[in-house]
Amino acid sequence: MTRIFTLFALVTLSICIFSTNLGAQNTYVNNGNNSNYNLNNGDSLYISAGTFTGKINSFSQGAKITVAAGATFRPDKFNNPRGTLVVYGTAKFNEDLKTSSNFSLINYGTVWATQDVELNGNAQVWTNNFGGQLKFDDGITINNNNTITNRGTITSTGTIVLNSGASFTNTYATTVTGNLVTNGSSFTNEALFQTTGSITFNSGHW
Repeated sequence: MTRIFTLFALVTLSICIFSTNLGAQNTYVNNGNNSNYNLNNGDSLYISAGTFTGKINSFSQGAKITVAAGATFRPDKFNNPRGTLVVYGTAKFNEDLKTSSNFSLINYGTVWATQDVELNGNAQVWTNNFGGQLKFDDGITINNNNTITNRGTITSTGTIVLNSGASFTNTYATTVTGNLVTNGSSFTNEALFQTTGSITFNSGHW
């Protein structure tokens, strides 16, 4: 009887371990190289030091990338991200940055996009915290019900476009070398907002 019980317990334990592994969450640490990653729901990637130059082939909702202070995230590929990117160091994008539904950016460091930026899909939340810098060399277009909240500094050498349902809130400092265009969107300014171009409110709230 004891042997039967022991065998049953071992089989049960093996099944539990196997089931747990099926839903395992992966944690990766990268200290600055060109490794490639597929990040699924629950996975996390920590850029601890150096400069990451690999490919993020997939970045699913529920996955997370964290860039440590002093580290740089400069991916060779970052298509349609849907996870959460937290930046304490630097993130630089040298290709068009087009994000998808549920992508979230939480910035305490520097995020620099040298090409076009588009927030597509729905339910994106970008937060630039105090001390953080967002730099858009080619401007930015916010579509649908996607949101940017600026508590730090934003500089854009291109036009900022807010399309239907989009939201932009500035509570510290935003400088635009270009235009601000709102189309059925929400624009809230509680601090310094300056532009060398025009400001056009086609419709929406401000």
